[in-house]
Amino acid sequence: AASVGIAMGTGAQVAHDASDLILMNDNFASIVDGIEEGRLIFSNLKKSIAYTLTSSIPEIIPFLAQIVLQIPLGLTTIMILCIDLGTDIVPAISFAYEFAESDIMSIPPRDRHKDVLVTGTLISWSYLQIGIIQALASFTNFFYSFEEDGFSNDTVLNDGLGFDWSKEDSDIDGSPCFTSSDTTSADGCATYSERTKSLRKAQTAFLAAIVICQIGCGLAAKTRLSSLLEHGFKNMAFNYGVFQEVALIVLLVYAPFLHKPFGTEDISGICWVIAVPFSFCLWGYDECRKLAMRMNPDAWWREYLFY
Repeated sequence: AASVGIAMGTGAQVAHDASDLILMNDNFASIVDGIEEGRLIFSNLKKSIAYTLTSSIPEIIPFLAQIVLQIPLGLTTIMILCIDLGTDIVPAISFAYEFAESDIMSIPPRDRHKDVLVTGTLISWSYLQIGIIQALASFTNFFYSFEEDGFSNDTVLNDGLGFDWSKEDSDIDGSPCFTSSDTTSADGCATYSERTKSLRKAQTAFLAAIVICQIGCGLAAKTRLSSLLEHGFKNMAFNYGVFQEVALIVLLVYAPFLHKPFGTEDISGICWVIAVPFSFCLWGYDECRKLAMRMNPDAWWREYLFY
């Protein structure tokens, strides 16, 4: 009937079979260490999964938006791979080295049949909360980059040219006009090369916004209940992961030899600045969520916020 059944290592086999935890050194003091270690492993796995899932929303919405809204594609497949197999890898793994939160032993034992790794609350946090903020940041950068190149939001949103944007001019039925204020074509329309370059810049701005927001997401995911300001930055693996994340995105954006294989372009400093407040916003939102749970430990809504 115990929440955690414990047996001694020298005990009978039937006791071992019925227990959740076996003390191999027959030392009762090991119980606390064993429980804490188990909770830490479970908690860090949740953090890594939650962090990894958040970028899925800003990665999938551009494809849906191109189909439904007929706007240019915000993110290419190769850019998604740059996030999933490049910038996100080290930070996601670094959660395995995260230190225990100060209140890890004050949390009641979990129901192993109900409190599994991936729950509806974790999905809600990753997709419907943090993921949506990241998507807003990315599309804000996307449209701003187009605006910088002279393509108004009306042109991008209302002309229904999403699938035609990067086609050769001669391949477009009716040869629609892509209005651009800085175009040099005789009829006042942007040429194929101009449109393609502007699209690559906008997609790069979209990519940069996701990576910047993932830094804020990583800071938010470092704790599930404690404040990050109390928890601190002792996990050097995570600190290195953030450095690696920033270095990779800067290389992808500004290293000329990477532009062609990854389809990126140089972006303006404003595109970086736009993404930063969103990153702080999602971290601040999560701090408020955790503060509300700490202040109301017995509230009925707590189970819908604590992943």
